[in-house]
Amino acid sequence: MKAKTLKTLSREEVYQFIRECLIFPPTPEDRIYAAGITPFRQPHHRFSIATGSVERSMNQLILNRFADLGIYDHTNYLYLDFYEGIPTLYFQYREEAANRMIELPGMDTVEIIYEIFRYTIFSDRAGKE
Repeated sequence: MKAKTLKTLSREEVYQFIRECLIFPPTPEDRIYAAGITPFRQPHHRFSIATGSVERSMNQLILNRFADLGIYDHTNYLYLDFYEGIPTLYFQYREEAANRMIELPGMDTVEIIYEIFRYTIFSDRAGKE
């Protein structure tokens, strides 16, 4: 799907798209999961709130799943970090000198990615070159 198409969808439709992009690939164990035997299995990738370098790398890999939509195209940098369990988005638009830091408390992975879309591919900046 293209960013232009995503902009025309409702918030819930975009949430569903994000969930589909984050879903784990099917495994043989999925049959067991579908039978309800392992109810605590995560249905999709989620951000880790731990602060180690491995967790930061894994979180960046999750963001990179959406790179083809253009989330990095109009920023000098864009990354997500957690401090005391609170997700914070750090980025800088290419045409600005200001560094931006936006806290996203209480949001889950899908909501955080939607907010990243709002600041990148859904913003007015996406139309500027």
